[in-house]
Amino acid sequence: MAGRAAALAVSGLILLAGCGEEGEGGPVSAPSFDAVLPAGWTEGDDSDVDNATGLATQGAAAALGVPADQLNLEAEAVWFGPESEDFRTNINVLAEEIPPSVGEDQYVETSLGTVSELPGIEGLEDLDPIEVDGDAAESIEYSAAPAGQPLQFRAVALVHEGEGFNITVTGPDDEFDGASEDLDEILASWEWTD
Repeated sequence: MAGRAAALAVSGLILLAGCGEEGEGGPVSAPSFDAVLPAGWTEGDDSDVDNATGLATQGAAAALGVPADQLNLEAEAVWFGPESEDFRTNINVLAEEIPPSVGEDQYVETSLGTVSELPGIEGLEDLDPIEVDGDAAESIEYSAAPAGQPLQFRAVALVHEGEGFNITVTGPDDEFDGASEDLDEILASWEWTD
């Protein structure tokens, strides 16, 4: 049941991808970092960020079996790629206090490991470690069809100064490689501001 609720919450988060207008890219700021979006990407508005926070909290609470008010999870940014016919590719940046029961050393492994427990996950692949402005990060790629829409995902998890970050790009098969390259470009421009 928890996996189903988490998958439904993730599906809802993905449905945010229909919002916004195609952008010119450029510098963006979030509470913890600055970055540069490639051409064609735009920032979501405050309601997109609020919706992402609510849906992610709901999904995490269901997956962990804890009340949502015990979690301190917040979307720091939601970005939308160029609009396509069926789906708008998106990147979500979520930050959270690391639960004491997990600890910093296990946070990344635990964050990425829970993906394999969700129903409908296929083709899960560990990618080479990367660095985001000096912090070690791990990432995975996988596919799923939430709400019947076949999509690919790349999730990046890292710890910065005691806070956990999960960065996910989501897109349809025909746009995913380009979106993943755009994420690489964003991560290369990333600068922590705290």
